[in-house]
Amino acid sequence: MAVLITGSAGFIGHHLVRKLTQIEQAVVCMYRHRLPEPHERVMPFFSDLRSAELLAAPLRGVNTVVHLAWSDSFIGPREDVCAAPTVHNVFTPNIRALRNLLHGMERAGTPRLIFLSARGTRRSARAAFLKEKYIAEHHILNSAIEEKLIVRCPLTWSGAGRHDRLVKTFLRLMRFPGLCFLPDFRPQVSLAHVNSIAEQLAELCQRPLQAQSTIITPPTQTTYSVRELCKLISTAVLSRNKLPIGGMLGNAMLPLCEDENAPKVKHLLALTEQ
Repeated sequence: MAVLITGSAGFIGHHLVRKLTQIEQAVVCMYRHRLPEPHERVMPFFSDLRSAELLAAPLRGVNTVVHLAWSDSFIGPREDVCAAPTVHNVFTPNIRALRNLLHGMERAGTPRLIFLSARGTRRSARAAFLKEKYIAEHHILNSAIEEKLIVRCPLTWSGAGRHDRLVKTFLRLMRFPGLCFLPDFRPQVSLAHVNSIAEQLAELCQRPLQAQSTIITPPTQTTYSVRELCKLISTAVLSRNKLPIGGMLGNAMLPLCEDENAPKVKHLLALTEQ
Protein backbone atom coordinates (compact mmCIF):
# COMPACT_ATOMS: atom_id res chain seq x y z
CA MET A 1 0.00 0.00 0.00
CA ALA A 2 1.27 3.44 -0.92
CA VAL A 3 1.62 6.68 1.03
CA LEU A 4 0.10 9.81 -0.51
CA ILE A 5 1.85 13.10 0.32
CA THR A 6 0.24 16.46 -0.38
CA GLY A 7 2.74 19.31 -0.58
CA SER A 8 5.47 16.84 -1.54
CA ALA A 9 7.55 19.52 -3.31
CA GLY A 10 7.61 21.77 -0.22
CA PHE A 11 10.24 22.27 2.47
CA ILE A 12 9.28 19.31 4.69
CA GLY A 13 7.65 17.37 1.86
CA HIS A 14 10.75 16.72 -0.23
CA HIS A 15 12.70 15.62 2.86
CA LEU A 16 9.90 13.19 3.73
CA VAL A 17 9.80 11.78 0.19
CA ARG A 18 13.54 11.05 0.42
CA LYS A 19 13.14 9.30 3.78
CA LEU A 20 10.32 7.09 2.52
CA THR A 21 12.12 6.10 -0.66
CA GLN A 22 15.19 5.15 1.39
CA ILE A 23 13.08 2.56 3.22
CA GLU A 24 11.58 1.41 -0.12
CA GLN A 25 8.10 2.75 0.54
CA ALA A 26 5.87 3.38 -2.48
CA VAL A 27 4.91 7.07 -2.54
CA VAL A 28 2.28 9.01 -4.45
CA CYS A 29 3.31 12.67 -4.68
CA MET A 30 0.35 14.92 -5.39
CA TYR A 31 1.28 18.21 -7.05
CA ARG A 32 -0.44 21.15 -8.73
CA HIS A 33 2.23 23.74 -9.61
CA ARG A 34 5.67 22.20 -9.15
CA LEU A 35 6.77 18.66 -9.93
CA PRO A 36 8.22 16.78 -6.94
CA GLU A 37 11.84 15.66 -6.94
CA PRO A 38 12.18 12.40 -8.97
CA HIS A 39 12.98 9.22 -7.04
CA GLU A 40 12.52 5.51 -7.49
CA ARG A 41 9.19 4.15 -6.19
CA VAL A 42 7.63 7.63 -6.46
CA MET A 43 4.58 8.32 -8.64
CA PRO A 44 3.88 12.03 -9.28
CA PHE A 45 0.16 12.69 -9.66
CA PHE A 46 -1.31 15.98 -10.88
CA SER A 47 -4.45 16.82 -8.91
CA ASP A 48 -6.13 19.66 -7.06
CA LEU A 49 -7.34 19.74 -3.47
CA ARG A 50 -9.90 22.34 -4.46
CA SER A 51 -11.92 19.58 -6.16
CA ALA A 52 -13.08 16.53 -4.20
CA GLU A 53 -13.81 14.68 -7.47
CA LEU A 54 -10.16 14.89 -8.59
CA LEU A 55 -8.97 13.10 -5.43
CA ALA A 56 -10.47 9.70 -6.24
CA ALA A 57 -7.64 8.65 -8.57
CA PRO A 58 -4.61 9.58 -6.40
CA LEU A 59 -6.24 7.94 -3.34
CA ARG A 60 -6.62 4.59 -5.09
CA GLY A 61 -4.37 1.98 -3.44
CA VAL A 62 -3.30 4.37 -0.64
CA ASN A 63 -3.59 3.51 3.06
CA THR A 64 -1.88 6.61 4.54
CA VAL A 65 -2.16 10.29 3.60
CA VAL A 66 0.37 12.82 4.91
CA HIS A 67 -1.22 16.26 4.53
CA LEU A 68 1.50 18.93 4.29
CA ALA A 69 0.05 21.25 1.63
CA TRP A 70 -0.79 24.63 3.19
CA SER A 71 -1.01 27.91 1.32
CA ASP A 72 0.47 31.16 2.71
CA SER A 73 2.81 29.20 5.00
CA PHE A 74 3.13 30.74 8.49
CA ILE A 75 1.75 34.10 7.33
CA GLY A 76 -1.77 32.90 7.92
CA PRO A 77 -4.91 33.41 5.82
CA ARG A 78 -5.89 36.77 4.36
CA GLU A 79 -9.51 36.21 5.37
CA ASP A 80 -10.82 36.61 8.90
CA VAL A 81 -10.39 33.40 10.88
CA CYS A 82 -13.37 32.55 13.06
CA ALA A 83 -12.61 30.43 16.11
CA ALA A 84 -15.88 28.53 15.64
CA PRO A 85 -14.82 25.67 13.33
CA THR A 86 -18.34 25.06 12.01
CA VAL A 87 -19.07 28.55 10.64
CA HIS A 88 -19.16 27.72 6.92
CA ASN A 89 -19.08 31.23 5.48
CA VAL A 90 -15.58 31.90 6.87
CA PHE A 91 -13.87 28.73 5.64
CA THR A 92 -10.44 29.64 4.28
CA PRO A 93 -9.00 28.00 1.13
CA ASN A 94 -6.86 25.73 3.33
CA ILE A 95 -9.89 24.53 5.31
CA ARG A 96 -11.95 23.98 2.15
CA ALA A 97 -9.09 21.94 0.65
CA LEU A 98 -8.78 19.89 3.85
CA ARG A 99 -12.53 19.17 3.90
CA ASN A 100 -12.32 17.97 0.28
CA LEU A 101 -9.46 15.67 1.23
CA LEU A 102 -11.38 14.28 4.21
CA HIS A 103 -14.45 13.60 2.07
CA GLY A 104 -12.29 11.93 -0.57
CA MET A 105 -10.59 9.71 2.03
CA GLU A 106 -13.91 8.74 3.58
CA ARG A 107 -15.32 7.72 0.19
CA ALA A 108 -12.16 5.79 -0.74
CA GLY A 109 -11.92 4.11 2.67
CA THR A 110 -8.38 5.41 3.27
CA PRO A 111 -7.77 4.47 6.91
CA ARG A 112 -5.01 6.85 8.11
CA LEU A 113 -4.37 10.60 7.95
CA ILE A 114 -1.22 12.28 9.27
CA PHE A 115 -1.68 16.05 9.53
CA LEU A 116 1.15 18.51 10.11
CA SER A 117 -0.15 21.10 12.57
CA ALA A 118 1.84 23.60 14.64
CA ARG A 119 2.89 23.97 18.25
CA GLY A 120 0.74 26.53 20.02
CA THR A 121 -2.41 25.63 18.06
CA ARG A 122 -5.49 26.50 20.07
CA ARG A 123 -8.75 28.36 19.80
CA SER A 124 -7.49 31.46 21.62
CA ALA A 125 -4.20 31.75 19.68
CA ARG A 126 -3.29 35.25 18.52
CA ALA A 127 -1.67 34.21 15.22
CA ALA A 128 -4.16 33.64 12.38
CA PHE A 129 -2.02 30.70 11.19
CA LEU A 130 -2.53 28.90 14.52
CA LYS A 131 -6.27 29.60 14.57
CA GLU A 132 -6.54 28.11 11.10
CA LYS A 133 -4.64 25.01 12.20
CA TYR A 134 -7.00 24.68 15.19
CA ILE A 135 -10.01 24.67 12.87
CA ALA A 136 -8.29 22.06 10.68
CA GLU A 137 -7.67 19.84 13.71
CA HIS A 138 -11.34 20.11 14.65
CA HIS A 139 -12.49 18.85 11.25
CA ILE A 140 -9.96 16.02 11.26
CA LEU A 141 -10.89 14.78 14.73
CA ASN A 142 -14.58 14.80 13.81
CA SER A 143 -14.12 12.94 10.52
CA ALA A 144 -14.92 9.27 9.93
CA ILE A 145 -11.30 8.34 9.13
CA GLU A 146 -10.15 5.36 11.16
CA GLU A 147 -6.80 6.69 12.45
CA LYS A 148 -6.00 10.39 12.77
CA LEU A 149 -2.50 11.54 13.74
CA ILE A 150 -1.92 15.25 14.36
CA VAL A 151 1.73 16.32 14.62
CA ARG A 152 2.10 19.73 16.30
CA CYS A 153 5.43 20.71 14.87
CA PRO A 154 7.71 23.43 16.27
CA LEU A 155 9.46 25.90 13.97
CA THR A 156 11.47 23.81 11.53
CA TRP A 157 14.73 24.71 9.86
CA SER A 158 17.56 23.00 7.98
CA GLY A 159 20.44 24.83 9.66
CA ALA A 160 22.22 28.09 8.97
CA GLY A 161 22.16 27.81 5.19
CA ARG A 162 21.24 30.64 2.84
CA HIS A 163 18.27 28.77 1.30
CA ASP A 164 16.54 27.93 4.58
CA ARG A 165 13.16 29.67 5.01
CA LEU A 166 13.96 30.94 8.52
CA VAL A 167 17.40 32.16 7.45
CA LYS A 168 16.02 34.01 4.41
CA THR A 169 13.51 35.76 6.67
CA PHE A 170 16.30 37.03 8.92
CA LEU A 171 18.62 37.96 6.04
CA ARG A 172 16.12 40.60 4.94
CA LEU A 173 16.78 42.37 8.25
CA MET A 174 20.52 42.58 7.52
CA ARG A 175 20.47 44.92 4.54
CA PHE A 176 22.28 47.81 6.20
CA PRO A 177 26.09 47.69 6.51
CA GLY A 178 27.11 46.42 9.95
CA LEU A 179 23.58 46.60 11.40
CA CYS A 180 20.61 44.28 11.86
CA PHE A 181 17.27 45.71 12.99
CA LEU A 182 15.26 43.24 15.08
CA PRO A 183 11.73 43.23 16.51
CA ASP A 184 11.34 43.61 20.26
CA PHE A 185 10.89 39.90 21.01
CA ARG A 186 11.97 38.43 24.35
CA PRO A 187 10.93 34.72 24.40
CA GLN A 188 13.31 32.02 23.19
CA VAL A 189 12.82 30.70 19.65
CA SER A 190 12.48 26.90 19.70
CA LEU A 191 13.63 25.03 16.59
CA ALA A 192 13.58 21.45 15.30
CA HIS A 193 15.66 20.20 12.36
CA VAL A 194 13.68 19.29 9.26
CA ASN A 195 15.38 15.87 9.04
CA SER A 196 14.13 14.87 12.50
CA ILE A 197 10.56 15.90 11.60
CA ALA A 198 10.75 13.97 8.31
CA GLU A 199 12.05 10.90 10.17
CA GLN A 200 9.19 11.01 12.65
CA LEU A 201 6.60 11.38 9.89
CA ALA A 202 8.17 8.43 8.04
CA GLU A 203 8.00 6.30 11.19
CA LEU A 204 4.32 7.15 11.62
CA CYS A 205 3.66 6.05 8.03
CA GLN A 206 5.26 2.65 8.73
CA ARG A 207 3.70 1.78 12.07
CA PRO A 208 0.78 -0.69 12.29
CA LEU A 209 -2.65 0.81 11.90
CA GLN A 210 -4.32 1.82 15.17
CA ALA A 211 -7.93 2.97 15.28
CA GLN A 212 -7.46 6.09 17.36
CA SER A 213 -6.84 9.83 17.33
CA THR A 214 -3.46 11.01 18.59
CA ILE A 215 -1.87 14.44 18.98
CA ILE A 216 1.94 14.29 18.89
CA THR A 217 4.30 17.12 19.88
CA PRO A 218 7.87 16.51 18.65
CA PRO A 219 10.57 17.84 21.00
CA THR A 220 12.50 20.98 20.14
CA GLN A 221 16.20 20.38 19.57
CA THR A 222 17.61 23.83 20.20
CA THR A 223 16.52 27.28 21.39
CA TYR A 224 17.91 30.72 20.61
CA SER A 225 17.11 34.28 21.48
CA VAL A 226 16.46 36.55 18.49
CA ARG A 227 19.84 38.20 19.03
CA GLU A 228 21.59 34.81 19.11
CA LEU A 229 19.89 33.78 15.87
CA CYS A 230 20.93 37.05 14.26
CA LYS A 231 24.56 36.51 15.30
CA LEU A 232 24.57 32.88 14.15
CA ILE A 233 23.11 33.68 10.73
CA SER A 234 25.22 36.76 10.11
CA THR A 235 28.48 34.93 10.91
CA ALA A 236 27.60 31.59 9.26
CA VAL A 237 25.97 32.94 6.09
CA LEU A 238 27.42 36.44 5.62
CA SER A 239 30.80 35.60 7.26
CA ARG A 240 30.70 38.80 9.29
CA ASN A 241 29.00 39.84 12.50
CA LYS A 242 26.37 42.56 12.55
CA LEU A 243 25.26 44.72 15.44
CA PRO A 244 21.66 43.74 16.39
CA ILE A 245 19.46 46.73 17.22
CA GLY A 246 16.10 46.01 18.85
CA GLY A 247 13.59 47.95 20.91
CA MET A 248 11.72 50.94 19.50
CA LEU A 249 14.36 51.69 16.88
CA GLY A 250 14.39 48.08 15.66
CA ASN A 251 10.59 47.98 15.38
CA ALA A 252 10.55 51.32 13.55
CA MET A 253 13.11 50.16 10.99
CA LEU A 254 11.53 46.77 10.23
CA PRO A 255 9.24 48.06 7.43
CA LEU A 256 12.31 49.42 5.61
CA CYS A 257 14.09 46.06 5.82
CA GLU A 258 11.34 43.68 4.76
CA ASP A 259 9.70 43.25 1.36
CA GLU A 260 6.04 44.16 1.26
CA ASN A 261 4.95 40.79 -0.17
CA ALA A 262 7.43 38.56 1.68
CA PRO A 263 6.82 36.67 4.94
CA LYS A 264 7.52 38.94 7.91
CA VAL A 265 9.75 37.96 10.81
CA LYS A 266 6.97 39.01 13.23
CA HIS A 267 4.66 36.42 11.60
CA LEU A 268 7.31 33.81 12.18
CA LEU A 269 8.09 34.75 15.76
CA ALA A 270 4.38 34.89 16.65
CA LEU A 271 4.38 31.08 16.42
CA THR A 272 6.82 30.85 19.35
CA GLU A 273 4.89 33.14 21.69
CA GLN A 274 2.13 30.63 22.39
